[in-house]
Amino acid sequence: MNAAYLYAQLEHADEINDRRLAVWHQYDEGLRPLRDAGLIEQPFVPEGCVHNAHMYYIKAKDLEERTRLLAFLKQRGILSVFHYIPLHSAPAGQKIGRFFGEDRYTTKESERLARLPMYYSITDEDVRTVIDGFMPFMEGRQRDEHTAKETHMEGLPVPSRHAVFVCGGRNCLKNGCGQTVSIL
Repeated sequence: MNAAYLYAQLEHADEINDRRLAVWHQYDEGLRPLRDAGLIEQPFVPEGCVHNAHMYYIKAKDLEERTRLLAFLKQRGILSVFHYIPLHSAPAGQKIGRFFGEDRYTTKESERLARLPMYYSITDEDVRTVIDGFMPFMEGRQRDEHTAKETHMEGLPVPSRHAVFVCGGRNCLKNGCGQTVSIL
């Protein structure tokens, strides 16, 4: 039974792979403005290398943001999931495995990963819906970053009365924002 199912897929392998690559590129292009604004990280494919588009992921700022993003997308009917739990953190890994060295990256990076819907029959319209679903969430994050509680106003005294400062945040300076921030 499995062989028959897989054989049918093998007969259409080029068509399936071409479609997956097309969807992967749609996500990559559509989400690029969020990457350029420093709001997400996208997959990196080194020059001269190829991939099979088996998945498309983004990296959020941290676990908290990823959790909020997945819930936000789910409320809009978009199923995006986290990618994996590191083996050393999984119940079986903790029971029978060993971790050697210092975990400087594995856990932190796994907590940032979110997979986007990727399957052969996904339509271009569905891909656009997924991409568009990110925008309100990330626009909200960008607005949140324009508050005095964030790094934009680091080192500035908090006035006792209403004051206005020009935003000087890391992302804003890079993107030439210049937005003013009011503190009440």
